Amino acid sequence: MPDGTYDVIVIGAGSTGENVAARAVQGGLSAVIVESGLVGGDCS
Repeated sequence: MPDGTYDVIVIGAGSTGENVAARAVQGGLSAVIVESGLVGGDCS
């Protein structure tokens, strides 16, 4: 979003965070993921 506003803010980009953001976007919402480490998590 150009104005920096989002419908959903997901904290953590592990597998759950990615799924939550994807579901929000599929439902027509805008979403942003905030992550300080590894996107996708560190699990195998």
